[in-house]
Amino acid sequence: MEKNWIGARAFFLMSLIWVLATLGCRLNDNKIRGHIGNSPETPPATPGIEKPFSCADFPEETSYRAFGKGIGADPFLICNPRQLDSLGNSASSLDWDKSYKLLQDIDLSEFDSNDFHLIGTSATPFSGEFDGNGKALSGLSFTASGEDDIGLFRAVNGARIHDLKLDGFYFNGGSGSNVGTLIGKAYGVGASLYNIEIANSEVRGSGATLGGLVGYHLGLANQIFLQVTVHSTGDNVGGFAGRLYGTCGSIYPSTVSHISGNVTIEGGNRVGGLLGWAVGANCTGSIQHSEVGGAVTGIDNVGGMVGFFDYMKSSFNLTSTATVTGVNHVGGALGYMKSTRADQLAAEGDVSASGDFVGGLVGTLYYVPGGV
Repeated sequence: MEKNWIGARAFFLMSLIWVLATLGCRLNDNKIRGHIGNSPETPPATPGIEKPFSCADFPEETSYRAFGKGIGADPFLICNPRQLDSLGNSASSLDWDKSYKLLQDIDLSEFDSNDFHLIGTSATPFSGEFDGNGKALSGLSFTASGEDDIGLFRAVNGARIHDLKLDGFYFNGGSGSNVGTLIGKAYGVGASLYNIEIANSEVRGSGATLGGLVGYHLGLANQIFLQVTVHSTGDNVGGFAGRLYGTCGSIYPSTVSHISGNVTIEGGNRVGGLLGWAVGANCTGSIQHSEVGGAVTGIDNVGGMVGFFDYMKSSFNLTSTATVTGVNHVGGALGYMKSTRADQLAAEGDVSASGDFVGGLVGTLYYVPGGV
């Protein structure tokens, strides 16, 4: 009896060992099969890590609303020409107070003449943020039929535009006023512009107030580089802006700082390498730390930096190396200076005039508190 029990126990243990060994082989076999079945071309995703956004994945997208929400940390993302063009459509005006960000350089040369939809209007100006993200917009050519406020942004009020390059832009405003490559008119509480470069570009027209970057500007501008030609038979013509305007109480008190470049400027009256006409209210407005070279040509009130400098609060550290040519009130740095103080003003270019009131530094001084 005892022998039978021992034999049965031994048989049971041997059977158990055989079963476990068989299962182990099967488990090992399944594990090996599972490993071999994984394709090395499609590795499993790492939990919690998403594929980064890429414009290349959406080449046919046409709406500016496709990516992002248009707010602070989640702006609308612009990848291609059609998306940017869609932003200028009048149906998009409800979003002209939102935030936008360029994700790559964009060539706009596919648009003919005036096919591109400019952004904002004087009735509904752009008031949001446009972050160029260090990218470039290039090749935009636009010929207007005589309407006012012409630029990539026709009109802005309270906008912030920054970290952007414009290359190879051409704008012809015809007989219209307030024309610039970036902005036609900045008004109201103005605009804040910084870290912007314009290269190989041109603005033309027969109307008043044309600028290389902005036609009519109220607001801040800092760290701007200009390589532009501006030609008009009208008045108020400048390399940065045709007219800079400062008002008391503005949140953007028309301070222009750290602007440099090489420009070719031609106009009628109030013509300058930086600004055609700078006018304030003796409580606001400052031009500082800027240098411009090139050639400036006009009739009256012509200056290497500013054509007509009127009631601005202050100016300092301004240098012109431009050649300046005009008729009356012509100066190497300032054509006509009225009720404005200027410090550290310099002019190094040749000055020539066929009329009266000509100076190597300033053409005419009229009631300058504290002098020059």
